[in-house]
Amino acid sequence: MTEIYLDNCATTRPYDEVVEYMSKLHTNMYGNPSSLHYKGIEAEKLLKKARRDIAHVLKVKENEVYFTSGGTEANNLAIRGSAYRYRRQGNHLVTTAIEHPSVINSFRRLQEEGFKVDYLPVNSQGYISLAELDRLITPDTILVSINHVNNEIGTVEPLERIGTLIKQRNPNTLLHVDGVQSFCKLPLNLNTWQADLFSCSAHKIHGPKGVGALWVKPGTMLTPLLEGGGQEQDLRPGTENVAGTAGFGLAAILSEQQRERAASSSYRLKQKLYQGLLDQNLEIELNGPPLT
Repeated sequence: MTEIYLDNCATTRPYDEVVEYMSKLHTNMYGNPSSLHYKGIEAEKLLKKARRDIAHVLKVKENEVYFTSGGTEANNLAIRGSAYRYRRQGNHLVTTAIEHPSVINSFRRLQEEGFKVDYLPVNSQGYISLAELDRLITPDTILVSINHVNNEIGTVEPLERIGTLIKQRNPNTLLHVDGVQSFCKLPLNLNTWQADLFSCSAHKIHGPKGVGALWVKPGTMLTPLLEGGGQEQDLRPGTENVAGTAGFGLAAILSEQQRERAASSSYRLKQKLYQGLLDQNLEIELNGPPLT
């Protein structure tokens, strides 16, 4: 029986190249990047290459990329790390009502700790109201967190307009973009969006599970959530997952190389599936934006 898998927004099948590459690294390049001997230096070089690969896709400098255990940790670090760091400048945070649980629950945690949080409503297609966002931002707002692409209904938020609005209302307000569903799938322009933080994950782009990354704009400061040995420029301690990050880097390069072709193919298949269901006279309802 032919298997048809339609859940790539939940996770993806790793590329064969990634599996083979990581298997070789697990077997032969198992050193600790913090070690001073040959095996450690070898591992450190792999880690640096992976960081360069992610930075290349994001069009940023490699020292702005921090590896994490996944998108969930990257979101937690961005949201809670910035809230703790900038609390003296303000106590107000904004996000949407349909964020990923790693975002929503981070804000709920901050609410319990005394922060004021506003949750932007969305319309029937999942889009936020720019007018409502404009109304909510105050001199006390230190962070806005927005999902670039919604993980359930696929809404793509207009980040350029959102970023412009935020910075016009309060230049000191940070913009965090949860890019887990858009990394290597859509064009990314962190500069045009005026973003300060961007989260991504390996297993959404045919890489391994348990690996993610957070981009931090130069000048943006975060409070670490963990205590440890000072890895990841003192922001995210713990012995690095060298094989995982290397697999992430390779998956990112491969996915970015075929991004436009994959997007075009996915769109055609989506249209074909939707039209096929309509032709069967089934009672179906499309959640999210219309297919265009």
